[in-house]
Amino acid sequence: VEPLILEYFENGETEEVLYSLVEMLPNLGSRRWLVPSLAMELAMDHKPSHREMTSRLISDLYLKVVSQRDIGKAFDYLLKQLEDLILDTPDAPIVLGNFIARAIADDC
Repeated sequence: VEPLILEYFENGETEEVLYSLVEMLPNLGSRRWLVPSLAMELAMDHKPSHREMTSRLISDLYLKVVSQRDIGKAFDYLLKQLEDLILDTPDAPIVLGNFIARAIADDC
C-alpha cells in the first residue's frame, strides 16, 4: 500500500488508487483501517499539499474501500502513536487534528 500512496503523491489520481485498492480488498480483510492510517502517517512527512491530497483521498475512499469505523480506527491508532509521530513530525498533533477536522467536514 505504501508505494501506491507515494505514487499518488506524485500523480494525484485518486481513481488509480481506488482501482488498485479495490483489487487488494480480499488481501486487506479487516485491516482496511491501515490504508487511511498509513496515508496520514506518510503525509505527515511530506508537504502540506500532500496532506491536503491525503484528506481528499480518504474522502474518496470512504464507503468504497474504507468505512467510517475503519477511519475511526485509523485515527485512534495514530492518536495512540502520537508520541512517536512527534519525534519525526513536531507538529503531528496539529496535522492529525486537521485530518480529523477534515474527515468530520467531509462526513467520513
